[in-house]
Amino acid sequence: MARYKHVNHDQMAMVPVLLEEQLLPGTLEYAIDHIFGERLDLKIFDARYCKDETGRKAIDPKVLVKINIQWRLYCLVHNPEKIFTFGKTYAEARA
Repeated sequence: MARYKHVNHDQMAMVPVLLEEQLLPGTLEYAIDHIFGERLDLKIFDARYCKDETGRKAIDPKVLVKINIQWRLYCLVHNPEKIFTFGKTYAEARA
């Protein structure tokens, strides 16, 4: 059985935001948390991170997937905005 660090949403982050207050029904963050935190089966990672008695606890793959999805959605929204604002040469220089 894999041992993951406990995810505590009831904590202050470095930016003074309570995660419980941020995850409101109807928001994108709540949808990502619900779909990738509760509905997606990531048990395939348990065998890879099987550290029952020894070793450092791994970060739960659900947390990593949520961060990755959130970042990809952010880039999907903001990169076309940069291309529109700064032109095609900006996009080519960043590639």
